[in-house]
Amino acid sequence: MRNFLVNGIQLRVWKNENRKKGVFLPITENDKILYDYLDKNENIALDTFCEIAKLNRRKASDILVRLISIGELEIVYSGDSIFYK
Repeated sequence: MRNFLVNGIQLRVWKNENRKKGVFLPITENDKILYDYLDKNENIALDTFCEIAKLNRRKASDILVRLISIGELEIVYSGDSIFYK
């Protein structure tokens, strides 16, 4: 069994688990960029999302946290890398 350091996105997702469910979240242009990429690729890394959406890491991670928190994306740990799908 291997131990992993929890990344900041996972910690923020856990914090969001206690928030109210059923909140309406509109799909943004950056969400569309992410979904278009994932339609053509199995997963995406944070740095790749930042690059294709032209976002800083904080804004990109906010989007990932929101989508993971509502069950639209999941975190995938692969070796020493972290991806989202």
